[in-house]
Amino acid sequence: MFDQPLTSPPAGAHRRTFRTVGELAGVRSFAESEARAAGLSDQGVARVVLAVNEVATNAFEHTAAGCTVTIWAPPGTLVCQIDDDGHFADPWAGRVRPDTSAERGHGLLLVNELTDLVRRHSHTGGTTTRLHFDRS
Repeated sequence: MFDQPLTSPPAGAHRRTFRTVGELAGVRSFAESEARAAGLSDQGVARVVLAVNEVATNAFEHTAAGCTVTIWAPPGTLVCQIDDDGHFADPWAGRVRPDTSAERGHGLLLVNELTDLVRRHSHTGGTTTRLHFDRS
């Protein structure tokens, strides 16, 4: 039920590629701009920025080529997709609370709490993480 292939983003989706952790401010700025353009409230914008930042940070930390962030707004939803060249081994990460003594693994849980839906698919080219935010 997890790790199913995802459809391609629509042709009109906005896309930016980020190569280094030094570009995280650009990732956040891009996510904020797109969320505001989609009409999200200030609280909704903050949720988008935080969730996209967390997934992008993981991409910079665990992969070599950075990430591509693609954002589009179908009716009632904002979708933020983060693609990287890494492979995700644990389909439950972010869905199950890590042990309280764990120093790592809390960020993806936060992402799942901030979004209305998280879909992730690991494939031969890497991992696609898709975050859905309700705009209604």
